[in-house]
Amino acid sequence: MRIIGTNIKKIHVVRNDLKGTVRIGKITNNVQITDVQEIELPTGEKALLFEFKFTTDYQLEKPKGKKLGEIEIMGNIVAFCEEKERKDVMKAWKKKQLEPSLFQSLLNAALEVSQVEALYNAKKVLLPPPVRIPQVRLERPGQGG
Repeated sequence: MRIIGTNIKKIHVVRNDLKGTVRIGKITNNVQITDVQEIELPTGEKALLFEFKFTTDYQLEKPKGKKLGEIEIMGNIVAFCEEKERKDVMKAWKKKQLEPSLFQSLLNAALEVSQVEALYNAKKVLLPPPVRIPQVRLERPGQGG
């Protein structure tokens, strides 16, 4: 199976307006495959369309039980494969299952496109980054190895 494209269909970002002291508890990200369909490409070839949903949830430690905000990104992944593999995937999906290596590839493709969008959109509404940003740390001469 070969992934030939990804597409974002919907981006929903909310930052709640909270009063008083706010302390972020946990930022959780989740990605899931929500649907699989067989489609026909403009070339006449058949392919699979995998729909995904990526979410980021900003839970607060204070005030307890409240959320600072949330991000929801929905999109799809188009993958080309041979007829037998396509039929096997569709058969497995009827039970909401996917072969582990395919599932891993799909989640990684969804994460690749979603995390960039989530990071960009979080900044626009003043939410903390949903993923850890690499930091540079300079060491003084004679320190470290």
